[in-house]
Amino acid sequence: MFNEDEAAPASPKSNGVTGAQLGLTHAVHEIERAASALGWDHASTVYALVPTGELLALEEVPADMRAHLEASWDGTET
Repeated sequence: MFNEDEAAPASPKSNGVTGAQLGLTHAVHEIERAASALGWDHASTVYALVPTGELLALEEVPADMRAHLEASWDGTET
């Protein structure tokens, strides 16, 4: 499980933003974009932030989801 206390400190060029903060911002943006595309009248949807490595370790992950995750993941957990 990810622990923000173990996150790498921000670099001088990052304006104080850590990799964990940037990753979370990116994830929230993706969720917002997906939710917006469904429209306001769409049923409620639940999203979960799960470390990709933990998700890929599960045998129950559907093959198409596994292929997408493996193709787009760089192997880091942020």
